[in-house]
Amino acid sequence: MKQEQNTSRGGYLLKQGVVFKYKGKIITNVNLTAASAEWYIAQNLDHRDDFEELGRDYDSFGQTETMK
Repeated sequence: MKQEQNTSRGGYLLKQGVVFKYKGKIITNVNLTAASAEWYIAQNLDHRDDFEELGRDYDSFGQTETMK
């Protein structure tokens, strides 16, 4: 059975079995959005490893957005 693809993920794809909590909801590939993926990565740049595909380049993320 093929699941309907979420078109609002913005190029992000979680690895199989990876889940996280965002705004009180459990996030998987089924309900992943670009906003939730970017929030998750911003919490810890090591979370990039939890994705098969990234919607943007995070190599310079820490240097450009260190203080908010």
